[in-house]
Amino acid sequence: MAYWVWWITWAPFVGVFLAKISKRRTLREFVLASIMVLAGFLVIWFSVFSGFSLFDTVEGTGCLAEIANKGDYEGTFYYLLNMLPLSFATKPLTVILFLGFWVLVCL
Repeated sequence: MAYWVWWITWAPFVGVFLAKISKRRTLREFVLASIMVLAGFLVIWFSVFSGFSLFDTVEGTGCLAEIANKGDYEGTFYYLLNMLPLSFATKPLTVILFLGFWVLVCL
C-alpha cells in the first residue's frame, strides 16, 4: 500500500522533471523511457524476489516465511539476498541505496 501512495504522490513531480530533461524528444520516446522501462524493471524485480521466496517456501526450508511471520522484514530481505548469487556485493549495494533513498526523502 505504501508503495502505491508514494507512486501517486510523486508521479507529478517526476513527470515534470522528466519533461524538463526530455526536450526535443518525441512522445513515444518519452513514454517508452519513463513508463515502459520502469514498469519492465519492476516486473523483473518482483518476479525474481517473489519467485525466490515461493521457491524457498515450496521446495526449500521455508525460512523466509518463518522470518517474515516474526515481523523481521529486513532480516527476511537479507536472508533472501544470501540465497542469491553475488550476495557479497548486493548486500552493501542495498545499504547504500537505502541510505540514498532516505537522504533524498529527508532533503
